[in-house]
Amino acid sequence: MFESFYKSYRLYVRDLCRKRFSNEEHAKDLESVVWVEVYDLFERFCHGDPRRLLYQLVSWRARDLYRQHYRLAAHESPEDLEDASLARFLVESQALSCSVETKLALKHALQREDLEDRQILFGRFIEGMAWEELSVRHELHRNTLLKRVKSSLQRLRHEMEGHSLLEQRT
Repeated sequence: MFESFYKSYRLYVRDLCRKRFSNEEHAKDLESVVWVEVYDLFERFCHGDPRRLLYQLVSWRARDLYRQHYRLAAHESPEDLEDASLARFLVESQALSCSVETKLALKHALQREDLEDRQILFGRFIEGMAWEELSVRHELHRNTLLKRVKSSLQRLRHEMEGHSLLEQRT
């Protein structure tokens, strides 16, 4: 059953992937990721015309692969980019000019957070991912993600308030 489906839509998926990435290797990677997911969720694609679902899946996975390639191309490790981007976002969101010491304190506070919490914050605020996308990526319920984000932001806020009090005293 899957083999006939694959033969019928192979060229359609390949064309969609090539439209998303000009680099042939990246397009093949995307095509592979899409077909693995179609195989895993094959029952969803058996009802009606699957082109809309295939198009949507290619779009989502292309965005994921682009984010991965962008992150890894710019930095040695994804965590370095995530920490720096989160610190910049949090400083800019306050619309205040901060001292170098405050920015460093924020970066150190972020590094003390759990790696997965930092990745969730990065995905939500820097990459602009929806709660559902984060839920799939981290294999957690969206409400759990929301609670973890709120807790992380509260801890960061608390640490930064402590830092600003120390800064005011000096």
